[in-house]
Amino acid sequence: MEITGIDMLRTEAERKKLVPHKSIGISLSVKEVKKEDDRILIGFEHIVKYEPEIGYLKFSGNVYLSGNENEVKALMNEWKKTKQIPEGMGPLIIELISTNSAYNGVLVARAINLPAPALPLNARTELRPKDLNQKDSNI
Repeated sequence: MEITGIDMLRTEAERKKLVPHKSIGISLSVKEVKKEDDRILIGFEHIVKYEPEIGYLKFSGNVYLSGNENEVKALMNEWKKTKQIPEGMGPLIIELISTNSAYNGVLVARAINLPAPALPLNARTELRPKDLNQKDSNI
């Protein structure tokens, strides 16, 4: 199964008051999963709330997946039974939605004078054996 695309279909934003925010809450929910022609459509909603009741950004759209007939059938059966995206695809879909919403959120937030939402970090850190023996660093 592979991700073949994402469509941002709706953006909604509101600033209720111009005061410093105390926290930013982020929620991501899957609204629907359905088979459409030879692919799977995952409808989502991504919301950024600036607290206390300062404003919000809301993004809705679809992620598209394709796969062979057995993969499509397995994903649809899993969704119907558990309302969960299969474990191997979930993190990739979340990262795709979060990244797209955050980049779009920067522009939308700026337009209504809200702080930019946090961009997701996709950093991986690992130490390789040769790194452990190095004495100097040019960082």
